[in-house]
Amino acid sequence: MRRLTIGVDLGQANDPTAIAIAEDGRHIRHLERVALGTPYPQVINRVRVLHDALPGCRLVVDRTGVGRAVVDAMEESGLAPIVVTITSGKSIRREGNRIWMPKRLLISPVVSALEAGTLRIAAGLSEGPALLRELQAFKVKRGEGGHLGYEGKGEHDDFVIAVALSLGV
Repeated sequence: MRRLTIGVDLGQANDPTAIAIAEDGRHIRHLERVALGTPYPQVINRVRVLHDALPGCRLVVDRTGVGRAVVDAMEESGLAPIVVTITSGKSIRREGNRIWMPKRLLISPVVSALEAGTLRIAAGLSEGPALLRELQAFKVKRGEGGHLGYEGKGEHDDFVIAVALSLGV
C-alpha cells in the first residue's frame, strides 16, 4: 500500500508557501506554490482540499516563524498535522505530534535520496524545474559554534523544505 505525505513550508511576506506531496518517501507527485500575499485561511483551505482528496495521507507542516499561528488555526479547523519546528541544534526532540529538528537533519533524507539516485520527481510537474534550481543552489554552510546548516544561494528553499517534510519526518 502506498504512503502519501503532504509537506507544507508556510511562507511569510517574502517567501511563498510551498506544498509537496511524496509517495512512499521518495517519489514527488505534486509541487505547488501558493501566491505571495494569499491570506492564511485560504492557504489552510488549499491544504485541506489536498488532504481531503488523499484519504489516509499524513500532513507535515513547518511551524517555524509564522507557522505557529497557522498551525494553531489548522488544528482548530480539524486538521491534525505533524508539526515540525526547524532548529539549529544537534538533536531531534519529539513530544506527541510535535518535533523539533535541526535543519541539517531535516534536509539529510533529501540529500541522501539525491546522492543515491532514488529521489524521483513526477514528469510534467510545472514546478519541477523550480525544485531542481533550489536543490542545485542548496549549499552546506558552517554557522556559529561550528553547526552545519544549509542555505540556498540566490534561490528560495521553500520547495526543498516542503519536499524534506514530505519525505520522512
